[in-house]
Amino acid sequence: NSFQEREVVGKFPMQHMSLVHMFSNTVNYAVIALYPVSMDFWGMANHNMHPFETIEKIDAPTRMYLMDLRDGTVIDGFESDDPNLIFSTHHMNAWEEEDEVVFDLACNPWDAMAAFMDVDNMLDHPETNADKADFIMKRVRLNLKTKAVVVEDWPNQQDVPMLNTVDFPVINNDYTGYKNRFAYGWVSID
Repeated sequence: NSFQEREVVGKFPMQHMSLVHMFSNTVNYAVIALYPVSMDFWGMANHNMHPFETIEKIDAPTRMYLMDLRDGTVIDGFESDDPNLIFSTHHMNAWEEEDEVVFDLACNPWDAMAAFMDVDNMLDHPETNADKADFIMKRVRLNLKTKAVVVEDWPNQQDVPMLNTVDFPVINNDYTGYKNRFAYGWVSID
C-alpha cells in the first residue's frame, strides 16, 4: 500500500484536541478513545519544542468512539468519568462479545509523560520500593445498545499486583481483534 492508495474509512468531529497515541480494532470496529488530556501546541516554543512538557488536563469525560470498518459509520455516546480512563498510553487488544465491544488499556496518570524524559528525574529517581507501578491495565466494556461504559480490573488469576501494571502490551498478531488468552508486556517495579 502506498500513500496514494489510502482511503478515508470514516470521520467524526472532536470536541477538543486529545492526546491520542494509539487505537485498536475488532473485526468490525476501530476503537478510539479521546482522553481529556491535551497539549498546548502554541506553548511548545517555550519548552524547547518538547510537546509532552505542555500536557494539560481539561474538564471533560473520556469519550469513546467506534468506527465501523465496513462502511465508516461512527457510533458515539460512550463517555466515562472513571479516573482510570483519564489517560492511556497503549491499547492491548479489542474484540466483540455479543452486544459489547471489549478492550484492554494500559491506563496511566494523565501527567505521567510530562516529566518522563527529564534527565534530572532519571538521574535522581527516589527509591520507593513499590511492588507495582502507577499505571494499571484495565478492561473496558462498551455496550452497543445502552452506551454504558463499564471499567473492570484486568484478569489476574495469579493475584500478583505487578501483573496488572503492564504497559507496552502486545499479543500474537494472528489474534488481533479477537479475544485473546496470552499477552506480553513490560512490568515496572521500583
